[in-house]
Parts: sequence; structure tokens; C-alpha cells
Amino acid sequence: MTTKKQKFEKQKKAGIDKIIAFQKWEKDGIITVALEHMKIEVNFLLWHSFSTKGLVKLCSSLAFYLKTKRAYEEMVTNDDFITIIVNYGNDPNEYGKLGLVETVRFHPQKGFEQI
Repeated sequence: MTTKKQKFEKQKKAGIDKIIAFQKWEKDGIITVALEHMKIEVNFLLWHSFSTKGLVKLCSSLAFYLKTKRAYEEMVTNDDFITIIVNYGNDPNEYGKLGLVETVRFHPQKGFEQI
């Protein structure tokens, strides 16, 4: 039987692995991202390796990757930080916190800044 924590750990790993895969594909030239035009060029071998249902998932993931990459690029040029908010939920937990807690600010060039 899978616990909530095990299920979350599996989902977390899958999400991180997906981002790493897109970064690797971009580095290897399998995908090319044109942020200024909001376009992604995909190698035909990758494109034709998916079923129709798989292409829908791929395109959704590519759209998320593009938006994330664009936001990252804007942060670098605009000197903006993003604020990380941790949702501790409504139930008591081992951290002794409840609700939404602003935790840190992050900038890709400058790193973390404690709030």
C-alpha cells in the first residue's frame, strides 16, 4: 500500500526528471526554444515517437517548460525575485506551522534571500 508521502515523493521525482529531460533535450538539440517568439522546434524523430495521447501530454509539458524558461529569462534581465510560499495546510504537522508561509525569495543569479 502506497502512503501519501510515498505518492508525493514519486510525483516530485517525476516532475524534476521531466524538467531535467527537457534541459538535456535542449542541450542536445532535440528541442530548440525561441523565447522571443514563444516557439519550440521539435526533432521529427521525437515527434513521431508519440501516440496522439502522448503528443497532447508532450505539448502540455513543452508549454509549461516554455513558460518557465521565459519567466526565468525575464527574472535574469529584470532583477526580479520570486517569492516561495510553502503551504503547510490546515492540520498540525511536524513543523509546527499552519497555512501559507512566505519562506524565501529566489533569483537565478543571486540565489536565496531569507524573508
